[in-house]
Amino acid sequence: MQNYIRTINAVTGVVINSRQVTTPFLVSDIPGCSDITGNVGITGTPVIDPATDIAYFFAKSYKSDFRKPGATGKENGVYYFYAVDVNTLQDVPGFPILVDGNFAQNDPRRYFIGGIALQRPSLTQIGSVVYAGFGSHCDFYNYTGYIMGVDVKKAQVITLFSTQGKDGPFSADLDNGKSGDSGIWMSGVCSPL
Repeated sequence: MQNYIRTINAVTGVVINSRQVTTPFLVSDIPGCSDITGNVGITGTPVIDPATDIAYFFAKSYKSDFRKPGATGKENGVYYFYAVDVNTLQDVPGFPILVDGNFAQNDPRRYFIGGIALQRPSLTQIGSVVYAGFGSHCDFYNYTGYIMGVDVKKAQVITLFSTQGKDGPFSADLDNGKSGDSGIWMSGVCSPL
């Protein structure tokens, strides 16, 4: 949650290398939300491409003066998509990329706002595209969920699908409306007992 990445010796547990990729987002910027305490940084499980030894992940942070004056606040909260060499922990050229502001292809009235989104599910890679699921903090902001696909060869978002709430408005906004019920919180397969 502090946006640190590390390589660790699997036998001894000794940290080989460590790096903070960016400043983490403050949970206090989401008033009334305590689903995570302190900071939000890298929450979802990264994916590593074994053919290239590149790790891909999303890190929540800020971009000063992005949507309002100042350095912090949910309006300036953003997500960066990273590609990092697992041997050196250095960024792959062309990364990180800012993924905020993309419009959903299935409903152009919805767009991605990183300050109110939470990337909790693990990532998956299919070919050159890394996919991630997003929900919202504490089910605020119309529960808007997204599936985002980043083409790592192009270093750009190539797809953004917005989940459709059953009765909420079709825009992601910065208020605390709770009517859409359509966030994406986990991935994996569940089977009946």
